[in-house]
Amino acid sequence: MRLRDRLTTLVTSLVAAVALVVVPSPATGAPAPGPDPAGPVSTAGRWLVDERGRVVITHGVNVVAKHAPYTPASLGFDAADADLLAAEGFDSVRLGIIWKGVEPRPGEYDDAYLAQVRDTARLLHARGIRVLLDSHQDQYHERFQGEFAPDWAVTVHDWPAEPRLGFPANMFFMPALLRQYEEFLHNAPGPGGVGLLDRYAAMWGHVAGFFAGEPGVMGYDILNEPMPGFNWPGCFTEALCVDQNARLGDLHRKAAHAIRAADPHTPVFYEPFAVSNPGAQVNAPAPGVPGQALSFHSYCIPAITVGVNVGCEILDEHTIAMAQERAGRDDAPVLLTEYGAKKNPETITPVVRAAERRMIGWQYWAYCDCGDPTTSGPGEQGIIMDAHVPDPAAHADQAKLHALSAPRPTAVSGIPVSYGFDPAAGVFRLEWDTARAGGGPAFGPGSDTVVTVPRRQYPDGYRVTVDGGHVVSAPDAQKLVVRSDREGRVSLTVTR
Repeated sequence: MRLRDRLTTLVTSLVAAVALVVVPSPATGAPAPGPDPAGPVSTAGRWLVDERGRVVITHGVNVVAKHAPYTPASLGFDAADADLLAAEGFDSVRLGIIWKGVEPRPGEYDDAYLAQVRDTARLLHARGIRVLLDSHQDQYHERFQGEFAPDWAVTVHDWPAEPRLGFPANMFFMPALLRQYEEFLHNAPGPGGVGLLDRYAAMWGHVAGFFAGEPGVMGYDILNEPMPGFNWPGCFTEALCVDQNARLGDLHRKAAHAIRAADPHTPVFYEPFAVSNPGAQVNAPAPGVPGQALSFHSYCIPAITVGVNVGCEILDEHTIAMAQERAGRDDAPVLLTEYGAKKNPETITPVVRAAERRMIGWQYWAYCDCGDPTTSGPGEQGIIMDAHVPDPAAHADQAKLHALSAPRPTAVSGIPVSYGFDPAAGVFRLEWDTARAGGGPAFGPGSDTVVTVPRRQYPDGYRVTVDGGHVVSAPDAQKLVVRSDREGRVSLTVTR
């Protein structure tokens, strides 16, 4: 072999050897993939956490189809709507299911219906948006001008469904509906002598089994806005609602245990009676299962009834504080799963700011007006009026989107200490401690925290200053990623 050939062979061999040393193999040296941005969540004390144990704070919307066939697609909700939500920085949807759609006949479940709901959940998950499955109830059944129960689960037939005052007045002033609420909570026998609660819990067990393992499902909301029946005035306070709370606790336990038998991991959300929505005492007996979380609503009465935002900042803060106090007894997280329902942005802003001060996530009611038959804000509740439009972004309520748009810590490697946004100044501040929610080793240096920075609030980009970490995401990314340099306190400020 000539000298030149020998040198060429030697150089080639050396290059190959170096490549083997410095280029990681996919099997052993490649960096591990990051967590699914819309992956499973669990509970850790008062916090929701992701797969890494990072605290999750979500901003989202409600999507509930209240007319047959009760599917999001029947509203017109499709990829364009999911794209709009993702572009605006939302990362969760409270996605409605209707008992009547799930179990049209006693003990017979419509998996084709659930598959259509799952299709929407997967559509959202592909865009980094989790779903909370919400068994939605308003005024129980169409007989009472509502939606929820199958025809066979209506047991009050001998009382006239009068007076027909619509939503929400029927919940308080239609005797037949009040009696039906009581029969449901008392597990009155239905077809075959099986109690209504027993049927309902079994339905939830089937739903949980169907959705178990779906990575984008963040929880199961047992029942939207349960009502106690005739004693609703007494349920403004816990002391006068003892029997009704016991019955609500039965509902929560039956449904939660059926869910846990089918899905051991996904959080189970339980709700107080709807009379707590305007600021009354939060009565919400916990189901007593691992991974439980409190779902609650806040509707300021002056804003909802006459459109005047008088005292709402105080009332909204009070409602959130009571929900946190109630959940704290059970060491459970809280999620504000409904508020808004009005066109005026001034009804939105106090809730968003109060949620920041209390460091909780929320889901606005509602994404779409969509001919909702049971709402306090018909014709004005939605970000869009009709989801069938081909370009929802062009038809969205821009003022409402602006009021809902706020930076937030999306996944915190530690425990949030405080955060808040000043929309006028365009300044967002966040501080967290690298201690781990629920206990265990603290997050060490190199742990990533994700902050959602909506482009709507920073159309020309933003600047970031960090104490105790450094930015590793691209400039002006909507998902700002900060990597910690130390254990202990880390803080950041985002400005325009």
